[in-house]
Amino acid sequence: MTRATRKAPGARALLSIAVASVLFVTAACGGGNADPTDPGTSADPGTSAEGGLADMEPIVLKAATIAAAEAYNGKTFEAYLAYIEEETDGKVTFERYFSGSLLSGPDSLEGVSAGVADISQISPTFFPQELPIFTWILQVASLTEEAHPLRKFQLTGAMSEFLMNNEESVQEYHDQGVKMMLPSLITTDGYLCTSQVDTLDAARGKVTRVGGSPWDHEVEALGMSPSFTPVLEIYEALQRGIVNCVTSIPLLSWNDLSLLEVAEHVTFAATNPTGGGHIINLDTWNGLPLEVQQVFWDAQTMYIEADVVETLASYVSAGATLNEIGTQVHDPAAINSELRAFQEGAVAEMINTAPASVSDPEATIAELRGYLEDWRDFSVGELGLSDAPQAGSARLEAFNDQASDAVAPFVERIKERVFDPSRP
Repeated sequence: MTRATRKAPGARALLSIAVASVLFVTAACGGGNADPTDPGTSADPGTSAEGGLADMEPIVLKAATIAAAEAYNGKTFEAYLAYIEEETDGKVTFERYFSGSLLSGPDSLEGVSAGVADISQISPTFFPQELPIFTWILQVASLTEEAHPLRKFQLTGAMSEFLMNNEESVQEYHDQGVKMMLPSLITTDGYLCTSQVDTLDAARGKVTRVGGSPWDHEVEALGMSPSFTPVLEIYEALQRGIVNCVTSIPLLSWNDLSLLEVAEHVTFAATNPTGGGHIINLDTWNGLPLEVQQVFWDAQTMYIEADVVETLASYVSAGATLNEIGTQVHDPAAINSELRAFQEGAVAEMINTAPASVSDPEATIAELRGYLEDWRDFSVGELGLSDAPQAGSARLEAFNDQASDAVAPFVERIKERVFDPSRP
């Protein structure tokens, strides 16, 4: 256990700034309505408008996100939009809507499909009906390595490669009248609790707030009881003892939601990651000249770089906050041993629970497992990132590693393996 000198916690005023960054992992949504198989629609993902940038009339697109402009994922979204505006010489500009001011999380998929926004952030984890492949395949991502910052590099590389290049995964977005862009993956950070939870005996019976599946099954495997507490009610639920722990929310949002004021025990366990990305309306996409589509596409490489840099910088700040306020950090070894056994078993069962749209479940599972192994080997062998387990003070020290020398070669490999093969 590691404990720093305790100081007064921050005020709850931070809540309004970054609720959106947490909602990224808790949104739910209804389905879209475009049908690309209908010849009467223009939702063919392989088309583009005639002419080029020079011939194009200026357009203004609506870009929505539930992230706050000040949040790390709000900053990366802004960088992406600014890049497109500059590279198109102002022919494409954006009306920006941060903090869910145009579309809330539950409205994002249907809102973009219907054209309320042209681009929006999306969290597909809770869209099992509309995006069943993502919901199903995310279980494999639980096999990501535990060490920081290796976990972020491995997860981003592997899941980006799957989401952008697996044909059936790409198609399920097209079936909703949207196109997947800007994959963004988030490493959840174990359990924040009101008491020490570092053994199965300590975990047993603890009511734990989860954001949905697969985290509900993970906590049940540990003997905990899942609670689907809404994000804005978590603080009070911890304060009043209605819930004892929180999971499926990243560390980067704990302080923003003031949760560290009412829970001071952390076990950085290898809980299932989450994520999603951004989507663009297919009619909007198809209406862009090829030259402009390529600008949008190439900007994704810049976005990935910004996402990694901003995320790792935010972990530096988050780690400093944990030290400053005296949060107790516990050894996750016992919890991780049980979690890993459950996760391997859950992945083994996936072949029996695949959506009908997956033609070869065994091959699809093997595809993502292969990506995870490949990006792990690259990140450790060529980028020099450590895969050693981290507990207590070692974990807090690891948060200071921004892996500056690793970012450029990582981004170059993402470009070559993920974006270049499917560039329009």
